[in-house]
Amino acid sequence: MKTNPDPRVLAIAKKARRSVVQTLLIKIIYGKEVCVMTGSGFIMKNRGFDGLVMTNNHVLEWEKEAFDRSQDKVLVRMACEKGGVEQRRGNVLFQDPFVDIAVIHIGKYSEPLPPALSFTPRSRELPVGTSAIAIGYCDADEFAPPGVQALAR
Repeated sequence: MKTNPDPRVLAIAKKARRSVVQTLLIKIIYGKEVCVMTGSGFIMKNRGFDGLVMTNNHVLEWEKEAFDRSQDKVLVRMACEKGGVEQRRGNVLFQDPFVDIAVIHIGKYSEPLPPALSFTPRSRELPVGTSAIAIGYCDADEFAPPGVQALAR
């Protein structure tokens, strides 16, 4: 169902999309590094040139195989403000398969990270029909600014 989004919500989405990143799971298969899974995440804590990203835990699993810290890699791609893309290896700090959340530390970017996203603490009190936003990377073969989809609740 397509709806016309509230212009205020769309403006917030366009501003927030800079803080959305692409995550990639790299596994060793027959001696070669292969990207087996991609997903989206967002900057949840900004510490200048490094920070924390939240993503879904299922992005770190492939064929029901748990993330192996000794062999697997997580890469985080971020669009740069001056153009181009930066990709860095992330360090998985936390995983919870039950609620499908993972937290990844990212660092050593050449420019400061975008601001962390913030959420309203009263999200349970929103009435039915309130506009919401979904932002993410849905095409693993290409890195482009994340798409914005406005949804009605």
